[in-house]
Amino acid sequence: MSYVVNENKRNNSGSVLALYGTLRIVQLCSFIYSFVSFCYWALLTLDINMPVFIRFFLEVPYIVVRMCGYIPRGAGTDFTGAIVGSFFLVIGFFANYIADSMEQVVASMPQTQPRSNVRNGSISSVNYSSHSDAIETIDITKKKFVFLLEVKISDVQIAVRSSHADSEKLKKRICDAIIDNLNMNKLAQCGFYKKNLFIVYKDFEYIDNFIYYIKVTLDSLAKEFATPQVMIDFNVTFSVISNLSQLENELTTMDMILNLNLLNEFVSTSKFKTAYENQDRTKYVLVTKGTYNLSRNLSINNNQDLFSIRERRL
Repeated sequence: MSYVVNENKRNNSGSVLALYGTLRIVQLCSFIYSFVSFCYWALLTLDINMPVFIRFFLEVPYIVVRMCGYIPRGAGTDFTGAIVGSFFLVIGFFANYIADSMEQVVASMPQTQPRSNVRNGSISSVNYSSHSDAIETIDITKKKFVFLLEVKISDVQIAVRSSHADSEKLKKRICDAIIDNLNMNKLAQCGFYKKNLFIVYKDFEYIDNFIYYIKVTLDSLAKEFATPQVMIDFNVTFSVISNLSQLENELTTMDMILNLNLLNEFVSTSKFKTAYENQDRTKYVLVTKGTYNLSRNLSINNNQDLFSIRERRL
């Protein structure tokens, strides 16, 4: 199974870039034609004849202007050229204004969105940078936080044959809804690990905003999609990494936390707690959840402290 992050958003990004490029071309052509038109008008005013092919090219807008009702009167100066030049000058400035307004949007768009192959037990991801090495050099001293989500659908109507397929479709809709409004500027990687959605952000200082977004979104989605026949629960865990080379090992540990089935709680590792509490003015507190053996082999001791992320009470 392969997963592409928000195909509609990918198409919208392409449309915005195409519109931006078109506006820049319109701006350039309008300014050039306006300048040429003013020069041509000045030469005609001075009774300097132009070659036929130049006159044929430049007289077309003159004809349009006159068709719109402007008729030169008497032996005075014909201002058709000035009208044409001014018209294209206005178009150029208008295109420039819109393009300048779009520059910030264009600059914030991811450069590439390559699709990776998906294999069972491995990461299915979309990397939002074509310069991952450069990003690692810049961000290597900063912590990246990792979010892993398991959507659990409990269908009361067990006898319905299509219940499993319907559950998978519903899980995909929920994941799509979460991804739709992610802050792409701060996103490092996003995809699936063992069919569970993971998200990596390269700016740890964004964590409070992200937790709030996820809490509100999950609450809203649970209310929207739940029915008397369908119950929706979530397993959520957070951790941190220093660079993306640590991601798969960290996801393995986080997947073990999901297997504890601590439903509808935001659970974090001790590494996340340390990084989070080193920040100033945090909006949440991390309460000790307990010590759990995260080893797949129960005979091997891999006890780790886990913490519950809760809103700070004033």
